[in-house]
Amino acid sequence: GMLRGRPEHTDMIAHSGTWHMQLAGHKEWMLRPNPAEAWPSNASLQDAMKRVQQNGRKQKDSDVDVSRLHITCRAGDLLL
Repeated sequence: GMLRGRPEHTDMIAHSGTWHMQLAGHKEWMLRPNPAEAWPSNASLQDAMKRVQQNGRKQKDSDVDVSRLHITCRAGDLLL
């Protein structure tokens, strides 16, 4: 059956990245830049937020419009 995902959260990891492999079924990810974290010197939070605003879907989040990128992973997909 269908499982409900976790509420919005930030994974607390002690390394430089994480990944997801979809083994069966599908999962929809709703991603947005985390303004509370440090960004690499060659990356810009402002540029990332602008891209999400342009390409994401707006959703109400506590009466505030927040844009998120929606990515659907299907069986065999790898999200890096």
